[in-house]
Amino acid sequence: MGNIEKELYNSICITDRMLSVEKVCTYIEEYGSKLLDILFNLINNTLDQYDGQKSLKGLEKAFEYINMTLVNVTDNNTKQLSKRIRKLEEKIDNIIEEKSQKFTNKTTAYKELGKIRNLNRELERFIDNPENKQYKFMNYLIYQLKNITYIEYTFNKIPNIVNVKDIYGKSIYSNIIDQCINCIENDAEEDYLYYSGILTLIDTQKKFYVSDNEKKDILEKIYKYIDWFSCRKKTAKINKNKIEKLKVIKDIVTGDSKNNKNINEIALKYSIPISFDERLINELNLYTTPISRSNYPDRLVVDDYIITIDDFNAHEIDDSLSCKKLENGNYLLGVHIASILGYIPYSSPLIEEAFKRVNSIYLPRKNRARTNELIPMFPLEFSSQKASLLEGQPKLARSYYYEIDKEGNVINQKFLKTIITSNKKTTYQEVDKILDKGSTDERLQSTVMNLEEVTECLARHYHPSELYEMVKENSPDYSDLKVKRMGAEKIVYLTMLLTGNRVGEFFGNSKEGYPCLYRVHQIDEKANRKIEDMIKTLVDTYGGEQYDKLYQLVNGIYPKCWYDLEGEHKGLGLKHYCHCTSGLRRAADIAVEHALEVCYDQNPTDAQLKTLEEEMKLRATQINTKTKQIGWFIKEYNAKKPYEKRRQTRKK
Repeated sequence: MGNIEKELYNSICITDRMLSVEKVCTYIEEYGSKLLDILFNLINNTLDQYDGQKSLKGLEKAFEYINMTLVNVTDNNTKQLSKRIRKLEEKIDNIIEEKSQKFTNKTTAYKELGKIRNLNRELERFIDNPENKQYKFMNYLIYQLKNITYIEYTFNKIPNIVNVKDIYGKSIYSNIIDQCINCIENDAEEDYLYYSGILTLIDTQKKFYVSDNEKKDILEKIYKYIDWFSCRKKTAKINKNKIEKLKVIKDIVTGDSKNNKNINEIALKYSIPISFDERLINELNLYTTPISRSNYPDRLVVDDYIITIDDFNAHEIDDSLSCKKLENGNYLLGVHIASILGYIPYSSPLIEEAFKRVNSIYLPRKNRARTNELIPMFPLEFSSQKASLLEGQPKLARSYYYEIDKEGNVINQKFLKTIITSNKKTTYQEVDKILDKGSTDERLQSTVMNLEEVTECLARHYHPSELYEMVKENSPDYSDLKVKRMGAEKIVYLTMLLTGNRVGEFFGNSKEGYPCLYRVHQIDEKANRKIEDMIKTLVDTYGGEQYDKLYQLVNGIYPKCWYDLEGEHKGLGLKHYCHCTSGLRRAADIAVEHALEVCYDQNPTDAQLKTLEEEMKLRATQINTKTKQIGWFIKEYNAKKPYEKRRQTRKK
């Protein structure tokens, strides 16, 4: 039995878990219609061994896999399929006739076999009426499986499936709009985001078509609900958000969203807040304590020479570095991170708002006139001024100090609450120039050179997956650390990686089992090898011309990271890793700072640890869910211009 047969057998006959749609997609791509041979053999073998005792629920999964294969593979032999279905029907009849006397519970056995018979007959009806089966299959994907990756995959493999209708002539598109309206009416926010995302996906398919009559019926229904929600002044005010969402759906149907859509409309659709409520601004004004040792007696005042390294146009500067050589020949590396919770209590509405936003969103510039490329997690007054590590201004920080030997081993470490003052603001280009040609500023040059030396030592201990490096290097996702190999970018990359790793190890290796919010990444090695082979083939075929498009494709199918209370980061090759170096731009880092306040700065009680664990669970769910919404928001925003281009082409 080969690997695929074993995996399918385990899923169907042993475990209660469906294979992931990505895995089934892989098998469909690799085996095509041969996958049907394997599945039918497994079904027949299972029925041959059936003794009336075990459940046949696993075979229901086998039929689901067959459905996926039939819909996505076009070179099926219809006659052979019909023959297999008939033989399967005969086998079930023979089992009932020949083995029924041996069954201890005939009622249960007949019920199980009856289910399999019905599934088999559904396959037969599919062969006679494939279009209706395709509609049922899309219904299954959209309403039961709810996996957007596989829905998009199916649209790509069978473009015309986007237009299939039910037996009453109603399209998937129309049914999805009904779902959106129902979600708006019942305040089902999460379901609304899902179905409106599917609606947008359908609307972007090249083969998608909606008739004028169907469009008219849809719009009449939307206008009816808009009128209903706004018929009285009092209810119109209460239902303002519902009315706005209905208008967004209306714009998608009419095409106005593709011609005139702006950032506010897209943001509303995905519940992405652009501006800050006045009460939050007022809340920020409460925290104006001048930064001094007397006002913050629990903080150490640092007098090291500290530099920041950022892009020229960086809004929020939340990390800085210091490095000097010790008398014993080791390095003392300081990674100084803006302390959000030094300024704002964890219980503040501003912190809760940050967790609702999850991270600052960086949007590509659409044209030279556009200035709103940043949707910040905090009001800019706080993130780019008050808490930002600006040159020459005392700021509150969490300073991570490491004594590192020439082999890159961490000899000692401390995570301190500090007051720091950045001595020099630099850019990546300026630091690269210093590394190449030196500087007349001796302290600056000494710090930069020491940073380069210590990161070369650290590089011996960190070995990310090469595929992970390439994918993340070309990904627009800010939330994951970019793997850098040269100059100033390498310095920042390795010092931040070190800190995320060492803080993660503090929690992960604690005897007390301190809870933390880890950054988790899992890799399917077999899928990885397939992706690597695909990259090699495309590069060998097209060279560097398709490089950007190639990695956009790979990034779309490469496993994503998420947050959890346990788990390794396979891409970085680390057992423990967390985000803790960008609190002005990423909410997960605030959760980790809070965990450090509870577990590192004090000796927590069991009750405090239990409360912290529940808090980390809540934050993990909150951030993971919102991250998906942000992804859809960015995807639709970036697709605005292609929408316009395709619409113009259609008109021609």
